[in-house]
Amino acid sequence: MYGCLYTSLSEEGAKAEYSKYLEKANINVDRAKPKDLVKIKVDIDPVMDLTNIKKSLISPGSPFLTGNESEDLENCRVLADTIRDQGFAGIIAPSAALEGEKNLIIYIDGPAGKINLDESGTRKQLEL
Repeated sequence: MYGCLYTSLSEEGAKAEYSKYLEKANINVDRAKPKDLVKIKVDIDPVMDLTNIKKSLISPGSPFLTGNESEDLENCRVLADTIRDQGFAGIIAPSAALEGEKNLIIYIDGPAGKINLDESGTRKQLEL
């Protein structure tokens, strides 16, 4: 087991990911607690970009990357373990919630020596 911070690279992507979470958790949007949308500056190295055909370990179009079945999620976990074992501190992956969007998954194991996060000062209520 390990911890991670799951982020989106755009506001639209963040909204889609949160909507997907609410749907999966069977929570009506009107009954969801208010959330803030926060922009952060990230300094992390190295990062595996699964959306870049020249740098990715697998085809960016691999169906399991954006699949929602248990087998898809397990394949993503295995791939993340492989990437982490190669020393990567983060992964850029295609969003399963909104086609064309990207997520940055930041892995934090103990002291976050390879990671620097800074809130950019931009904070607003997340509206779906």
